[in-house]
Amino acid sequence: MDRTAQPRATRFLLAFTAALLLSLAVCWAYVVTQPMAFMESGYASRLAQRDLMRNCDLGEVAIFGDSQAEAAIDPRLLPMRVSNFAFGAASPLEIAYLVEDALRCPTKPRLVVLSLDANRLEFISPYLWQNNARTGFLDYAKLQDITQTADALNDPSVRDFRTADGLSGWPRNVLYGLRFPALYFNSLVAAKGGGRLSGNQERYQQTVAARGHTPYAAKPATAEAFEVTEYKTAFKPLPIQDQFMRRLVLRLQQQGVRAVVLPMPYAEKNLSPSVRQHQAQFADYLKSVATGRGFQTLPLSTDAWPQHWYADQYHLAPQGVGRLAPHMGRCLERLMLDGVTPEATRLCDFVAPRD
Repeated sequence: MDRTAQPRATRFLLAFTAALLLSLAVCWAYVVTQPMAFMESGYASRLAQRDLMRNCDLGEVAIFGDSQAEAAIDPRLLPMRVSNFAFGAASPLEIAYLVEDALRCPTKPRLVVLSLDANRLEFISPYLWQNNARTGFLDYAKLQDITQTADALNDPSVRDFRTADGLSGWPRNVLYGLRFPALYFNSLVAAKGGGRLSGNQERYQQTVAARGHTPYAAKPATAEAFEVTEYKTAFKPLPIQDQFMRRLVLRLQQQGVRAVVLPMPYAEKNLSPSVRQHQAQFADYLKSVATGRGFQTLPLSTDAWPQHWYADQYHLAPQGVGRLAPHMGRCLERLMLDGVTPEATRLCDFVAPRD
C-alpha cells in the first residue's frame, strides 16, 4: 500500500473543504453587501424608504401601511410634507418596528396614518420572510422577537409557518436572519449575478424623489380583470398580529403622536357587502385597541371608485392617484388640525369625482 496515499487524500479533503468554505464566504459577502445588484426592484424601493427613515425625514405626516397605501398616496401631490413608508403585504408585525424607528427621531410627525386592509391581521404572510427578512429589513433578533412573542401567546401561526423552501421554526429564522446565500439563488440567476444594478439604482432615486411612493402599472385595469372579494367569516385577528397592533398603538400614545387609521378607497366591483361588513368589524376592533386618547379610526369610504382608475384589483393607477390627491390633501390637513371630527370624517370619505 502506498504510504503517501492517505496523507494525499487528507490534504485533498482539507483543500476541497477550504475552497468550499471560501466560495461560500465570498458568495455570502456578495449577497450581504451587493443586494442592489441582483435583488428585485421592490428592494430598491424599500431601501429608499429606509434611508428616508434613517435620515429622520418623516415629514409632517408619516404613512404606514400596505401596498394599497403605497400606491395611492403620492406625497408630491399633497400640500404638506409627507413620507410614505407603506409597502406590499405589510402587517402590524413589520409596521410596529418601523413606527418604533420613527419615534426615535428627534422631530416626530404631527400625524401618523396607518392604512391596512383588515385581512392583514388575520394571517401570517410568506413575505415576512421572503421579502422583509430576505432583504435584511427584518434581522434575526426581530424574527425571534416575533416568534417568541407568538409562542408566549400560545399562537403557533409563526413557528409553524413553512416558507416556500420548506423552512419553519428556528432554522428558518436563523437562515433568513443570517441571509444564507442559497436563499438568493433564483434572484442571482435571474439577474445573471449583477444585472439589476442600474435598474435598481434608478428605482431607488425615483422612490426617494417620490418620498416613498411607488406607482402601480400605468395601464388601467378593466372591470373584467377583477375578482370580487368575499369574506365568509367574521374578522378575527391572529393573537400575534393583535399583540403587535396594540404594541404600535401604545408606542404612539406614549410619545403623544396623533395617529389615525385611514382606509384607502375601494374599486366599485371590489366593495362588496361582505367587504363592508368585514371592514366595519375591523373598525370595531380598532376602537377596542385604542385604550387612550390620540388614536382614532375613520370608516371605510362609502363611495366606490371606478375600476378604470385602478391598475389591478386593489391598487390605484397613476390617473386614480391624481384624482385622489386633492381629497387626500384636504383630509390630512383637517386630521392634523383637529383629529377625527365630523368634518374630517366627511372630507376623508373620498367621494369619487363624477366626470
